[in-house]
Amino acid sequence: MKAFLEGNQVSMREVRPEDISGPLLYWNNDKEVTQYLFRGTFPPRIEELTAESARIAKSANDVELMLMDKSRDGDQPIGVVGLYGIDWISRCGEFRVLIGEKSYWGKGIGQEATMLLCAYGFEVLNLHKIILGVNADNARAKNSYEKVGFVLEGVFRQEFYRAGKYFDLARMGILEKE
Repeated sequence: MKAFLEGNQVSMREVRPEDISGPLLYWNNDKEVTQYLFRGTFPPRIEELTAESARIAKSANDVELMLMDKSRDGDQPIGVVGLYGIDWISRCGEFRVLIGEKSYWGKGIGQEATMLLCAYGFEVLNLHKIILGVNADNARAKNSYEKVGFVLEGVFRQEFYRAGKYFDLARMGILEKE
């Protein structure tokens, strides 16, 4: 099947029902994968993931894609990436990425996926700005976003609670011209 977006290391395709009951459910149950995410406090239920995916599929304001390893022959997902809550008047959307397969961490997969989806957002969707929120303690992710061109716009102190501790949320953004 033809990929929706392709880079050097990854390709991206639509989210399929088997992704929801398979890798997405698995990744969302892995505490190491979700340690910096806003989700993960409660165990995910397949019904919630299915409903969320259906809402995203119907929304004109969300784009969600599965990340696939281009070098593999099979069709094994390694993560999920998307632009969410797109405001078509302000031309702004929120970027999110999750590399669920831990063997792919630290290989530049997230950075390439970020660049690909930002280019799609700016060149195809005509967005002016893409924002994201990242746990301020997640230095690896913040560094990756900065390499792509995101800049720190502010810090929301003690924005969310996980594992007995409050965490700051770093808000980052990138403009079309950047």
